[in-house]
This record gives sequence, C-alpha cells and structure tokens, in this order.
Amino acid sequence: MSDMLDSRTIVICGELGTKASSAAVSQMLLLDSTNPGQEINLYIDSSVGLLSAGFAVCDAIEWVNSDVSTCAIGALGLVSALVLSSGTPSRRFALADSYATFRPPDLGKSPDEYSQSAANDKWLQEMVQVLSERTGKTTTTIARDLQTRRRLSPTDLFSYGIVDHVVANAKFSPQMN
Repeated sequence: MSDMLDSRTIVICGELGTKASSAAVSQMLLLDSTNPGQEINLYIDSSVGLLSAGFAVCDAIEWVNSDVSTCAIGALGLVSALVLSSGTPSRRFALADSYATFRPPDLGKSPDEYSQSAANDKWLQEMVQVLSERTGKTTTTIARDLQTRRRLSPTDLFSYGIVDHVVANAKFSPQMN
C-alpha cells in the first residue's frame, strides 16, 4: 500500500461503498497535503456503488489542490462513471477493455428509508444533473440511458464526454511527468 501512495496512486476496486470511498478520500487528502499540486492517479474498477460514496469521492477530487487523473481499468457502474468524469479535464482515461453500464445506483435504502424515496429521487436527479454538466449531454439523454441500462465501451465513454482519452497500449501511463 505504501508503494502505491509513494507513486501517488489510489485504486478503487470492487464495490464503491463507504469503506472504499473513505479510504480513497483519506488517501487523496493525505497525498494533497504532503505534496500539494502534484498529480494524483485514481484507478477505478467498480461496477457497483453507493451514490453517497461516489459523491464523497467526487467532492474530494474537487476539494484537493492537486490535479486528479482518473482511469477506468475494468467494469464501471454509473456511480463509478460519475467519479471517472470528475477527474481533471484532459486527465480522464479509459483502458481499451474497460466499460461502463448505466443502471440505477444503490441509494442505500434500508426498509425504513423507503419512506424517503422523494429525497432519494432528488439525489438521483442531482447525479444526472452533475453528469450532464460534466459531459455536455442533456439530462434527458442521461436519464434515458439510465432507464435502458446503456453499456458504454471506451470509445463510447470518450464520445459521451466521460473520458478524454482511450488508451490501447498497456505500457501507457497516465502520469506524464
């Protein structure tokens, strides 16, 4: 783990839940405080996630002074695609075999939270709005793609505006120092 942090690399792999987001946020804040302004590399391989956890990582990306390079390295769900789109413009990457599937995210509903569905719907609308602002796609397009569970290839991620580069060469590193 310390070798990864020494290279300013954070990996989110598996479910993007509260533990994963807490670890990623803590690591970003640590890296930014120890060497502000030096790029942080965030690799994402998470096909499921809590919307609240995704928003936490997005907030941290926007909070730190360092540029954050994001890179899709596997299967992403909508929450992870939101995080991927939060990277520094021109520093958002998708590897050739990565993809994202738009499907409704986990809103963290327990049985007693179903009564708060209006608030959760508002939160989902906010996520669609944020993704629209980052990609230039209309909220209607994003909502439709969410309903149809659209699958986006790396090229689709690029044309959708979620990433800026599709990387076909495994020897490529997003770090261009």
